[in-house]
Amino acid sequence: MLVTAVVSNHGREHLASTHLGKLPSYHLPVTNDSKTEQEARIWKVVQETKRI
Repeated sequence: MLVTAVVSNHGREHLASTHLGKLPSYHLPVTNDSKTEQEARIWKVVQETKRI
C-alpha cells in the first residue's frame, strides 16, 4: 500500500509522535452536523492524491 496523504479528525500537532515527513496531512474535524460534508472532502483528497 502506498500512503499518499493522512486525513485526521485531529490536527497535525496531535500526530507529533508519527513521522509524516513531507506527506500531506489534512485536518478535517468531524461532528454529527459536518460528517457528510467531511466525508465528501475525504473522497476529494483521495482522488487528488491518488497515484497510479
